[in-house]
Amino acid sequence: KGENHELVEDVTPAPDMLSTHWYELHALADGTIILKVDDEVKYKGDIYEAFDGFEQRQIPDPNVQMPEDWVTESHIPDPEDKKPDGWDDIPEMIPNVNEKKPEDWDEEEDGEWEPDMIQNPEYVGEWEPKMIENPEYVGEWKAPEIDNNDFDPDAHIFNKLAAVGIEVWNVEEGTVYDNIIVTDKLDE
Repeated sequence: KGENHELVEDVTPAPDMLSTHWYELHALADGTIILKVDDEVKYKGDIYEAFDGFEQRQIPDPNVQMPEDWVTESHIPDPEDKKPDGWDDIPEMIPNVNEKKPEDWDEEEDGEWEPDMIQNPEYVGEWEPKMIENPEYVGEWKAPEIDNNDFDPDAHIFNKLAAVGIEVWNVEEGTVYDNIIVTDKLDE
């Protein structure tokens, strides 16, 4: 109560400038909702999963930890890939050979003259081996789910719906909303 719950799924129709769109939300007494755009089902399922912020029926078991030998890296450095000879001999910065010592440079007063350093066009960065698929990777680990003791199945049931609030937020000029129907009999 008093909280705004955003949809988890995007039910926006494809962008166009001239079309009229038909939106439907079917809220069933068992907590199931059906969201349609232009008569195409965009979401059908449990209201608790459709909107963020609701307690979930099932949660990851906090008592089960990922096994220590579970491999989570999908890619690894290729052990066959070797750094080319001389890779580290190429400096990132080199003296600017086109720069000339100023005529008024006094080595006794200014010290030994050195040209400015510039980016070496032959430098290609630090070497890293190419990555290959990890043959030991078994997938992303997820804890098994258990029933959530904090879940209240009666918290959001719709069998006693007395009113419907519709908040419309729009940034496009000329949009019109009309023909809103609230009913408990879809076939009529």
